[in-house]
Formats: sequence, structure tokens, C-alpha cells
Amino acid sequence: MPTRFLNVAIFLLALSPLGVAATDLLIENVAIVSPEQARATGPRNVLILDGRIASISDRPIEAKGAQRLNGRNKFLAPGIMDSHVHVSDAV
Repeated sequence: MPTRFLNVAIFLLALSPLGVAATDLLIENVAIVSPEQARATGPRNVLILDGRIASISDRPIEAKGAQRLNGRNKFLAPGIMDSHVHVSDAV
């Protein structure tokens, strides 16, 4: 399941200022949307190390030196940039 979130993690890291190299990121208290679940699950803490999701937990994650992002009232969704297609463009 963590690999499904990789696209979102890469997307978030790509938005870092001036294209700076990926840093470790801890997204705290975020709701996770998964096509395998009927409802969003959360709050969850998601740790991204070296551009890859390293941990997803409902408990606090210790991440010294990681940039922290408050995900409260926000959603993390897998593959969100790939799920939007215009049929007229694909034909």
C-alpha cells in the first residue's frame, strides 16, 4: 500500500522551492484517501525519507531534521495527478 502514495510524495517534493533537492518530510495529522477504502482514514502521520514513503502511522513519528507539514483538515490521495484524464485528449 505505501507504494501507492509514492506519486503524491514525489508531487509534493517537486513543489519544494526552487527545485531544491528532496528533503525528509513528515506530514502530520493528514487524512489518507485510498481507492481501497470507502472513507478517508485519519488522522495519520506520513514520513517521507529520500523521496520515498518510509512510514505511515496513527501514532507520532520521530523524525529529527525532517521538514514538518501540518496536514490537519487536508487530504493525501494516491495518484491524484494520474487520475484526471480528458477523454477527448486521449482519443
